[in-house]
Amino acid sequence: MSIVRHISDIEEMLSGTVYCIDNICKGFKQFDTEPLKKVTCFLDGFQARVPGLTENIISESKNDPSASRYVVVPSILGNMQEDVQELAANINKIAVEKILFSDKAISEIVYIFERLIDLIVSLKEHSTNETDITKTNVLNSSSAVYKLASDYAHSHEERLISGVCTPAASAVYIKILGAVKNIALHITGIAQR
Repeated sequence: MSIVRHISDIEEMLSGTVYCIDNICKGFKQFDTEPLKKVTCFLDGFQARVPGLTENIISESKNDPSASRYVVVPSILGNMQEDVQELAANINKIAVEKILFSDKAISEIVYIFERLIDLIVSLKEHSTNETDITKTNVLNSSSAVYKLASDYAHSHEERLISGVCTPAASAVYIKILGAVKNIALHITGIAQR
C-alpha cells in the first residue's frame, strides 16, 4: 500500500473533523444536543482507526523513507480529536444546563468555530498539494486562530469583571477557547511534518 492511501485516510479524518466542528457549532447556535450525537458517533470510530493507521504508515516508511514524516500524524489527529470531544462536551453542558452567554461571546464562539473549520480545510488542501505556500498559509492561519482565542479570553476577562458574563458561562467559555487553541497547535504540528 502506498503513502497516497494513507494520506487519503488522513484527509478523510480531517473531513470528519470538519463535520464534527460544524455539528458542534450547530449545537451551540441551536442550543441543542442533537447535533452533538453525530459528533460522538464519529469520534468513537475515529479513535479506533489511529493505531492501525500508525502501524500502516510505519510499515510503509520501511519501503519509502519519505513516508516516515507521517508516522506521528495519526497520533496528533487522535489528540486533536480529544480536544474536539472537549468542545462537544462543553457545548453539551451549555445546552443541558441552559447556560446563557452574552451576545458578544456567542458571536465570538461562532466566528472562531468558522475559522477553525477554514483552518482544517486548509490543512486538508495542504495534505493534497504540499507546497511552501500551502504550508505557510496553514501555519499563519493556525497562528491567527490561536491568537484570536487568546484575544477572546482577554476580552472575556473584562466582560466577567464588568458583570456581563456569569461565572458559570465563564468556565465553559474558557474551556472552549482552550480546546480551540490546542486544536490550532495540533494543526501546526501536522503542517510542519
